[in-house]
Amino acid sequence: MDANRRAGRPLPTWLLLGLLGLVTIPAGLAHERPWLCVAVVGTGFLAAPTLSAVADAVSRLAPAGVRGEATSLQSSAQSAGFAFGSPIVGVAIDVSVPAGGFAAAGLAGLGAALTGCLLSRRCPSPRPPTSARRESARRTDATHVQ
Repeated sequence: MDANRRAGRPLPTWLLLGLLGLVTIPAGLAHERPWLCVAVVGTGFLAAPTLSAVADAVSRLAPAGVRGEATSLQSSAQSAGFAFGSPIVGVAIDVSVPAGGFAAAGLAGLGAALTGCLLSRRCPSPRPPTSARRESARRTDATHVQ
């Protein structure tokens, strides 16, 4: 039995992103450096699993023939998010208080998670064919050939 089956069903990517956004917001409430260090522990625990879940979802959903292109596009989108996110957080800090940067980043994560949740409910993920569906497809194809 492989590790994925033993560990159970993985958490949806949008849920991990939402949790990451949610734990980022309170970091802005820390007014002293030691409390800030404590406040960002949650972000440290969720950052790597979230990025890993995104990469896993892209490689799982992309057909084998275009998997390299899909992962390249995912990497480019991630880089664009980092490039656009930094100035947006900077503007939030400039127009409010430093805590506004954490709030802006956390709210952006929550917004992206909500979008992902809504899109995942609208577009069901493709299921691998079961043996019964494969057999049914073979019979249908054989009927059309004759």
